[in-house]
Amino acid sequence: RQTSSELTNQQQANELRARGPAAGIRLAVVSTVGIATIAASINAGGLGILLFEGLRTMHISKILWGSLLSAGMAVLLNAVLKIMEERM
Repeated sequence: RQTSSELTNQQQANELRARGPAAGIRLAVVSTVGIATIAASINAGGLGILLFEGLRTMHISKILWGSLLSAGMAVLLNAVLKIMEERM
């Protein structure tokens, strides 16, 4: 792979066009994890059930586990999709 200083403007534009959709998909997936976590606040299920149950009962370990699991899933999916994006 060439460095950015070795690429022409046209090659840089083509590379950005190729990565654009993958970056959008990555953003949408990570955002969906956050939305699925917040959905538990209106009793719609989702990833935040443990988190919000902990908030209702003031159970610190449930709050921590719910937060860590939701954030961990978002970070993991972001990393996996970033690797896939770079291989394109």
